[in-house]
Amino acid sequence: MGAPSVFQQLFYLIFFIFWFGVVAVPVWRIVAKAGYPGVLSLLIWIPVVNIVLLWVFAFMKWPNERKVPLEYGGVPAGKSSD
Repeated sequence: MGAPSVFQQLFYLIFFIFWFGVVAVPVWRIVAKAGYPGVLSLLIWIPVVNIVLLWVFAFMKWPNERKVPLEYGGVPAGKSSD
């Protein structure tokens, strides 16, 4: 088995860019909408950390779920501001 050819290397690069876009971009958006820095989504590329992060992220209280006191313009839980 020799070194991969230029075609194989190009294929791997294109595949990586495609896979990165398919996975990382949506995760970045979800993390940002949850109120956390989008950079946190890059942890999904670390084995074992990605599984732990998935479980922690699924069951933690997101910043946008925290109640804001009504005197500071908050809305009671379950009510819309519309």
